[in-house]
Amino acid sequence: MFPIFTVSCLDDKLLVGGGGGATKAGVTNTLKLYNREFEISKTFKQDAVMAATFHPFDKIVLGAVGAKVKIYKVGSEFELLKEISLQITNEIEFVKKLVFSADGHFLIVLVSDGSWTLYEWPLLRKVHHYLGKIENFDASFVNNSNILIVTAGMHLSNRLDSVTIYNTEKKDKSFEITNDLSYTGEKCDFRGAR
Repeated sequence: MFPIFTVSCLDDKLLVGGGGGATKAGVTNTLKLYNREFEISKTFKQDAVMAATFHPFDKIVLGAVGAKVKIYKVGSEFELLKEISLQITNEIEFVKKLVFSADGHFLIVLVSDGSWTLYEWPLLRKVHHYLGKIENFDASFVNNSNILIVTAGMHLSNRLDSVTIYNTEKKDKSFEITNDLSYTGEKCDFRGAR
């Protein structure tokens, strides 16, 4: 067994992904879906599942393995519908987070190299692509709105942490908050967005 890297919930369903690692606790390069009646799983030979999510309305599950996002229809098993290969320049980088908007019309894909792409769903048309220079931590859509929040930062003493607010309707960055915002003048850490 291996580490769990991602967990996602929707109604009575639980999606778990992971693999690799020295602790050998968790799941083995697998995407697993549980509910009260059944369990189905998809195993990948080479890489761990680093990110996974449900579409909020369709019976669709996404799993990220390395630089690929795999889109599955869920029934009695995972049926591969499509695969998106991302242009990642460094092979050690990977898809870090997948998030759908509450209405299911947008999907954000965060990559560990600091880049992120916003897609229109289900066309998978790129709405915006951002080339960041610092690691992405989290992304979240503000409930029932067109606002997307992305947090990013570096794990160094000279951090450059930021929160970017993006408007999906206007298709532009509304504003950005940087780490020198604290009332004490000390640098802030932005790790999550909700």
